[in-house]
Amino acid sequence: ATMGVECNMVLDTQGTVFQRCADVAATGRATPGMRDGRHTIVRDRRQSVPAQHFTPRNSRGFRGRKAFPDLPHALRITFLNAEKGYERDERLVADDGYAIDGKDAFGVARPDLPEAEIFETLELLGVTKADQAWRHGRYMIAVARLRPEVYELTADFEALACERGDLVLVSHDVPMWGAGAGRIVRQVLDTDGNLVGLELDDSVTMDAGQQYCMRFRLADGTSLLRPIVTAEGISTSVTLSQPIAAVDPRPAAGDLWMFGPVGLETRELLVKAIDIDRDLAA
Repeated sequence: ATMGVECNMVLDTQGTVFQRCADVAATGRATPGMRDGRHTIVRDRRQSVPAQHFTPRNSRGFRGRKAFPDLPHALRITFLNAEKGYERDERLVADDGYAIDGKDAFGVARPDLPEAEIFETLELLGVTKADQAWRHGRYMIAVARLRPEVYELTADFEALACERGDLVLVSHDVPMWGAGAGRIVRQVLDTDGNLVGLELDDSVTMDAGQQYCMRFRLADGTSLLRPIVTAEGISTSVTLSQPIAAVDPRPAAGDLWMFGPVGLETRELLVKAIDIDRDLAA
């Protein structure tokens, strides 16, 4: 209802309840799933709270692949149009940079854009409105263009903290996400008990004039981000830009840390699939 979409179908073929649930969920850009032993849905939605942090310290076997598809200029979406007596209809949805009959994807006259020539057909079940078909088409185009990369890694029981569809933060040296990761060795406190610095089990390198930050995964799994005082060179200790009081959440010995320039200490990823392995690994 929030998205303004509907699912309208006449089911005249045999199928399982799970298959019908998948058809209904698809109209809301979701798929059926399980969480904590309960049936639920997995939605493609904006998230800000990570479910887990992965670094070379708690994962292995990192690898990635990137697809280079020949993207179409537009989609030809077929659906049953309620405004035309539920007859089969089609809606043409152009990609950015292309026009259909002189108009861009939003219906604005753009004589400067080339006409779309390469089309792909997409059939939507349960969609009976042209505007809803257009929105699904634009979404599919965006996914194909903006999500060409898939990454894989293996984790032990720490993989249990996240489910399919969750937001996770990853720091790794292979794709050069972040500039270091490890675990905290010891806290550095001032005379009032405030946390002013940390000793690390691995070194970090800083350049003069660059601003750095460090993200921590606390004992309860929450994520904490703090700016770091830039100290040119290589060091196994860091100083926080602002002390953290004892009453506030703060990192402790053994917690994961991820280091890098501000905004680049980790990479946001979505869990696409989880394959269970032996001994609680995945």
